[in-house]
Amino acid sequence: TSYQATEGLPLISEVYDFRPAGCPLEKKGSIRIQYPAEIKDVKKLGIYWWDAIKQRWYFMDDRVETKTSSLSADIIYPSIYAILQDTLHPVISDLRPEHNANVAAKDVTELSAIIRDAGKGVDENSIVMSLDGKPVDGEYDPDRNKFSFPLTKVLSAGKHTLTVQAKDKAGNSAKTRTATFVVK
Repeated sequence: TSYQATEGLPLISEVYDFRPAGCPLEKKGSIRIQYPAEIKDVKKLGIYWWDAIKQRWYFMDDRVETKTSSLSADIIYPSIYAILQDTLHPVISDLRPEHNANVAAKDVTELSAIIRDAGKGVDENSIVMSLDGKPVDGEYDPDRNKFSFPLTKVLSAGKHTLTVQAKDKAGNSAKTRTATFVVK
């Protein structure tokens, strides 16, 4: 086969290999793939395309058509497409400031975390970052997988707790991550 199965992203449909792969279409095209009608949690399903160079599946923004038990997506070139089920949970890492850090107040200019998802992608609206139990309004950069909140004032001296929660577009929850740090 010219694709690989990926743990946590099981195939739900047949795999469709449109040729010639990589040659742009003159006009935007559309594909529609059916999924088994007995699947009720359609939110976890998605049309993915196989990247032969990076050897991985990528989620495409698709549309659910419940009457026909199918998903459809716009395409700009032939490739390998299939419906996969996202059972992978996003992963939160690299909280800043780090857990157990002792930092000078002037050195803490932002709160941040890396949030990655190998399936349908991080649901930006689900991300909740809180400092000492109070939510902060940060921004997610999907190209860098980074959620950050720039501080507008210096943090007070003492112990602080940073907590981050997130889900992916399939509704899978990440394990909540917490960092407790001390500002001097």
